[in-house]
Parts: sequence; C-alpha cells; structure tokens
Amino acid sequence: VVNRFGICYHAASLVGAQGAQNMPNEDALVADVPLRTHPTLALFAAIDGHCGPAAAARIQDLLPRAVASAVTRNAGVEGRLSAEALADGMGAVVLTEALEKLDADLCASPDCEHCGAVACVVLLWRTMPYNTDARSSLERTSSVGNDQAINTPRRGVRFGDPATLQGICATVGDSRAVLLQDQLKGPGSHRNGVDATFLTGLHRLNVPSERKRIAKLRGETRMRGGEQRIFGLSVSRALGDAFVKRADKGFTGTPELSSVFSMGPSDAIIMATDGLWDFCTEGQACRAWMNARNANAPKRWDDVSSSSKAAASDAANSLIALKKSRRDDASVLVIAPLKFA
Repeated sequence: VVNRFGICYHAASLVGAQGAQNMPNEDALVADVPLRTHPTLALFAAIDGHCGPAAAARIQDLLPRAVASAVTRNAGVEGRLSAEALADGMGAVVLTEALEKLDADLCASPDCEHCGAVACVVLLWRTMPYNTDARSSLERTSSVGNDQAINTPRRGVRFGDPATLQGICATVGDSRAVLLQDQLKGPGSHRNGVDATFLTGLHRLNVPSERKRIAKLRGETRMRGGEQRIFGLSVSRALGDAFVKRADKGFTGTPELSSVFSMGPSDAIIMATDGLWDFCTEGQACRAWMNARNANAPKRWDDVSSSSKAAASDAANSLIALKKSRRDDASVLVIAPLKFA
C-alpha cells in the first residue's frame, strides 16, 4: 500500500496447521496510516493470539482508537503532539497508556478471561511534511546516447532525509520488529552496509532478563524450579489472560519500549509474529530486504513509488516463505519510506 504519509507497506500471512483444519487464524495485523485524526502519525502492529482469535481480533479493532485517544489526551489544548514531544518521551507514554488500557479492558471482558494475545506495535511520525511532488525534489538530466532520463537529487536536497521520519516500538510477548538501517561508514557496518537490530527483547520464560524481572516481583517463588511455561504459555508478557495474571507469577501486560529511532531513505522495518521469528534470524530478514531493494531499484524519477512498493512486497513474500513449520500461523509486515535512495 502506498499513501500520502510517505511510506509504503506490505503484509503477508501463512495459516498454520490449525487453520488447515478450519480453525481461525489467530494472527492479526494493523496498519492505520495516517492514525485516525492525527495526520502526522502512522500506527502498525503484529498481533498473535492464543487460545482462540478473540483477543487478537479485539486488539486489532481497538488499538488504533486507543493510541489516537492517548495522543489526544496528552496533547492538551493544541490537539496534537509535536515531533519533538514524541521524541522526548511522549511517544513512549502514548504507547504505554494505550496498551495498558487495552490490557485492562481485555482482562475485564468475560470473552478474554482464558485467552490473550502478544503484540508488537510501532508508532511513526514525521518531523516535516512529506513532499508528494517528485518533480520538485528531483532534477532530470540526460546522458548522451541514452533516451531515458537519469535522475539525481538536486544539490542540497536529501531525498527521504532520516530526520523526517522517526518512531518508537512497544512489545508485549514474542511478536517483534527488526529495524534495518544503512550503515555505510564506520566500524559497526556489516551485512553489506545494513545494520539489522531487534528493537526490543524477547518476552519468554526461558529468557534470563525476563526470569530476573519475574524474580524481582517475587513471581519466581511461585513457580516450580525450571518451569518454562505458565499455564501452558511460553511467553512472560501478554495482553489479556486475566486468569494467568491473577496467579501472581509475574505475568504482565506492561510493554517494553524501544529507544526512539530514525529512518533513512533506504531503511525498513520488518514486523512479524513468532511464527516467522522462530525460523528467521535478523540476518535473514536483512538479506530478504536487501535482495528486494536491490532488485527493485528505481531507474527513473517516476519509478520511485512503484519501486518502493515492489520492494516491500517482495521482501514480505520472501520472508513468509522462510517459515519451516505449519504448526503456527505466521504474519509479516514490511514498512519502508516511499522513496528509497
């Protein structure tokens, strides 16, 4: 999908064995661009339900409204949050408030007493308006002997300047997002100059940091030694699952927040449920994006929109093809600036 916010995105899903037996897909994706009444914001989410699709479907329906309400509530009389305020901490406040309210609503609902969902949520914002007129950002120059125009940015124009697109990620559970950034200079560059980084940690009971968090809450004393699941769940955080939270074992719906990040013209975000990440590393995700980006590099000024869309589509489809097991559903969402360099 291409939009006036200045980003493109593509989703792909593969139903697991339960779906093959006429069981509903427990995964859900959200792409609200722009976010309701906030034209400078965009919201994305990868949601994975368990014990039925009810919780995931409810989060998919209510999340955009919850985040938009949190923005309005914290914006004051102006009715909007500036890019500076979002980067200085309000982005984290908005996502935390929205997810904690969703968790409370789910736990209070009889329909979600014994079911829940994990979620990875990304909020993006622009620090300046997106210029939809490609002609105003590019100058056309022709090479001798070539009837096709070769386009280069005008001097002083940074096509898709990283400073114009920023974001923050919040996760609850094992749906996660990888940020792919060009790092063409410096000692940290790798994978052909692209740095691939999970924006948040993994929230499972076999992860030491999560066991440490649970121990601080005295939840560890209520778990048997070496226990890797709580009432059949391997995750240590989720939205809903009210009966699990009442067991007071450190199971929570409080999200983990990433640092604020910037996106450049060749960067991308890959969001997915654990049906993909259980079989795909961040390195494989990086290669899928690099291959798709290189295969769809624009050759003319009027190719940039279609090239970005094709790259996102190819990357999403190649990633979903990496799924090696049909036991679990898998969903992936690839997001990229509309005009990559």
